[in-house]
Amino acid sequence: MASLEDIGVSAFINILGAFAFLLAFALLRIQPLNDRVYFPKWYINGTRRSPRTSGNFVGKFVNLNFKTYFTFLNWMPEALRMSETEIIDHAGLDSAVFLRIYLLGTVSFRDEMLVVQFQVVVRNVPRVSGHSMAESVDHFFQTNHPDHYLGHQAIYNANKFAKLVRKRERLHNWLDYNQIKFERHPDKKPTRKKGFLGLWGEKVDSIDYYKQEMKELDKRIASERQRIIKDPKSIMPVAFVSFNSRWGAAVCAQTQQSKNPTLWLTTWAPEPRDVYWRNLAIPFVSLSIRKLVISISVFALVFFYMIPIAFVQSLANLDGLERVAPFLRPVVELKIIKSFLQGFLPGLALKIFMYILPTVLMIMSKIEGHLAVSLLERKAAAKYYYFMLVNVFLGSIVTGTAFEQLHSFLHQSPTQ
Repeated sequence: MASLEDIGVSAFINILGAFAFLLAFALLRIQPLNDRVYFPKWYINGTRRSPRTSGNFVGKFVNLNFKTYFTFLNWMPEALRMSETEIIDHAGLDSAVFLRIYLLGTVSFRDEMLVVQFQVVVRNVPRVSGHSMAESVDHFFQTNHPDHYLGHQAIYNANKFAKLVRKRERLHNWLDYNQIKFERHPDKKPTRKKGFLGLWGEKVDSIDYYKQEMKELDKRIASERQRIIKDPKSIMPVAFVSFNSRWGAAVCAQTQQSKNPTLWLTTWAPEPRDVYWRNLAIPFVSLSIRKLVISISVFALVFFYMIPIAFVQSLANLDGLERVAPFLRPVVELKIIKSFLQGFLPGLALKIFMYILPTVLMIMSKIEGHLAVSLLERKAAAKYYYFMLVNVFLGSIVTGTAFEQLHSFLHQSPTQ
């Protein structure tokens, strides 16, 4: 197992790494090449000019004022002495909010009524011949909830429309960037090439190019919007239903609405910004299969992920490793290598495994079919908790001495 010396080596490497990153930040911050990266607000306000516009060729990329290298950490005490107003002016509102987050956490807010508390989402709405989806939903809830039903909003399959809107937002960002660039340097109009990714083709004015692209895209967006509205197949078997009381919404969300348990599935509607739209139209049968498959996958991930964890933890017991692989003994016996393997490498490998795990669990939760982003995060966090409990807590305890216990058992005399 890792000794106190090994833990010291691990702590030294981590502290050295943290200091190296801090030093790299402090040095990169004063280089002319990175000036716009670390002082964007000053450039936007016009209070700072690029140091690359003056000086020799080397001075445009490297800070040649050696006095600044002796005072490159002066920003730390100055930042601690700043008032909140100065922090907002210097670094922006987000930095001030970050510093005040602990104070805001102590404030109690009054619970206000929200629109989402009066809404439920209904899924697997059956299609009735001769009736539109909106008519079916309206008739069903007026019949079954006549005293509390207020109205509903049908959901359209607008995936293609959403892609066009996102593309327009990207073009608009590029247009804003080039317009700001031209305002700062009126003598030099921004240009780009019309080919793939602007790498080749005819060179044109960037501002005119993006305006024309947005104009053509607006026509496509309007056409796609009309197509979605007129096409009855674009309406998905899902709707957001509103009630005139929270009691009526609660009754609808928590009771079965039909004799067929796979139809008219109701649940509390998530807040509009919290909806994960891709999972709205998943059929009941597919939803059940997805949950079963993901449950089996999570079980396999939790218990079979212990295999690489066991291997990593076995590195902390080098005696067993030397017996299994004697040819590694000359290398392992080196003091520096031994301390590195026992004190630092197991933790590093474990952190790499843990780094990719949240992404995998979030993908699993999305496949599972949950409607809200917050619910996806909560389900992924629950899976992560089970994983940590089984693999990191129990696994680290059990597998740390597993090889030694197995060796002792195999070589134990019959009389013992």
